[in-house]
Amino acid sequence: MHTLPQKARDAIANILPSDEILEPSSELYAKESKTWAAQKQKHPAVVVRPGNTERLQKLVPYLYDSGLDFAIRCGGIGSSSAEDVVLSMKQFDSFKYNQEDRTVVVGAGQTWGDIERKLEEAAPGRIVVSTRVPWVGVGGSTLSGGLSWVGTQFGLAADPQNMLDVEIVLRDGRKLWASSEPDLLWALLVTAFHFRTYPYSTSILSGYISFPPSSLEAVSHGVSAHAARPVDPLVSFHCLIAIVDEKLPSQSSWTESADQSDSSGINVGIFIFDARGEEHGRSEQGFKWAFDIAGAVDKTTVVNSLREVNELQGGNQHLVGVMNSYGNACLASEIDPEFVLRGKNWVESMAKMDSRLGPGTLFLLEVMPGDSFHATSGPEETAWPHSSVCHVLQLLTGSHPDSSCPEELATHAMAMAPYVIKKSHSKADFFPNFLESLNDRSAIFGVNYPKLQQIKKKYDPKARFNKGSWIPLPGEAPRSHI
Repeated sequence: MHTLPQKARDAIANILPSDEILEPSSELYAKESKTWAAQKQKHPAVVVRPGNTERLQKLVPYLYDSGLDFAIRCGGIGSSSAEDVVLSMKQFDSFKYNQEDRTVVVGAGQTWGDIERKLEEAAPGRIVVSTRVPWVGVGGSTLSGGLSWVGTQFGLAADPQNMLDVEIVLRDGRKLWASSEPDLLWALLVTAFHFRTYPYSTSILSGYISFPPSSLEAVSHGVSAHAARPVDPLVSFHCLIAIVDEKLPSQSSWTESADQSDSSGINVGIFIFDARGEEHGRSEQGFKWAFDIAGAVDKTTVVNSLREVNELQGGNQHLVGVMNSYGNACLASEIDPEFVLRGKNWVESMAKMDSRLGPGTLFLLEVMPGDSFHATSGPEETAWPHSSVCHVLQLLTGSHPDSSCPEELATHAMAMAPYVIKKSHSKADFFPNFLESLNDRSAIFGVNYPKLQQIKKKYDPKARFNKGSWIPLPGEAPRSHI
């Protein structure tokens, strides 16, 4: 395993106490260095977890100028890793609810599950615009946009009406709130977020409905018809298709078919969200079309909070780090009646093309009408200029780490998928939460890209903050893309 030079070890030890430096032998090391995508795990020489802002302010300038390979990590879903040092933000776990303006200031190292539990105790019935899985980190998910079940009503977590301010530490160790230098809201190393909270429904019908593959045509037509309805910001759903994998039996367990004779090798289902309650959710205005499909298995339930909805999807945390995984979030506007059928054909074609790709292949259509991408007044308000589309198509390819499946095969298969599934697609049609080297960032960030590069040059002139949604410096050659 890679080790740090003694000079670097001594320098870090002069900044942090020993209990904030995790060696590979530490019990916490694996937990705080794990990545979602196994192939991106670089097994850092050390993980550091500063316990306060003062020590972070000393550590960041050292790492920036040291030449060491380092990465900043919150929850690990962004697969941020480095050979030398992973800087874990885990101990930044503060929480303060302000009753006067009903906003909350939270430490950036927490998960959304942490925040939702604390907010429920401090202000029952109020929510923040959180992501949909409780073990996703606040920091990385917010800075990459922050898709939420309530985004159809309130927009993205990172939109300025929701994320009011952020506390940051700059490369030189200065600490400030980004509102004092507005450009920093586009280029951040965050220690705390200031969020607005909202009152929200306390009766939500949510959960899984699974279907036999023999009913896939009805599912595809139903998804299309629902997506074409007039917007209801309190109603949305996901449609998932995955390949059955005996090594990972729970990977798509919520879509398991009740038809024991089914030998298709794929699982199909939808996860519904209806904040108008059970009566509406089971009605013609809700999801009666899905409950009535032949072979449907109803695993839905009524819950009392957004936190409980998100916890329904919290059971797959053990999947973190067990697969080589390559993912993109494509944008989709038109969900025609054959859309889901084409998705199923793509999923099946991956396993036929190379059986090693089967276990890592996933089609996840997020039908999200309303304000998810339309809640800002113009493209200049956020780094990503938003989009006129309504829906997200999450596409994953991958393989078991021991399968020797070439990375080029998995990434090329993923890159071609939108052109197979959607009726039309361009290299700009992506949400910036999961970007691979093949993505054209200049197209995705569009009119804001030149400004992003100038901000990068100003605040990160050595391009040392180079993990996650990487932006090249002006004049720097882009990484390969399709």
